Amino acid sequence: MSRYAKGAAMLCNNPLFRDYLTATTGRIVPDAATAAAEVRLACGVLSRRELDGNEQAGREYLALVERFNDWLGARNATA
Repeated sequence: MSRYAKGAAMLCNNPLFRDYLTATTGRIVPDAATAAAEVRLACGVLSRRELDGNEQAGREYLALVERFNDWLGARNATA
C-alpha cells in the first residue's frame, strides 16, 4: 500500500474524519468501511489503491484531506 492509499486507510479509521464526512455529505458515516466508500466516491475510484496511480484521484484525495483539515481547524477554533 503506497502513500495516499495508506493515508486514506488511516484517515477512514479516524472518528473525526467520519464526523466530517457525515457533516459534509449529509450521509451518516458510522464506520471505516463507510468512510472508505465515501473517499472512493469523492475521488472517483473503485479502490483506494488507485489513489497512488491515478494523478487526478490523488489530487482529489489531497483536496479532500485539505478540506478535512480546514473543517477540523474551524471546529477546534470554536471549541
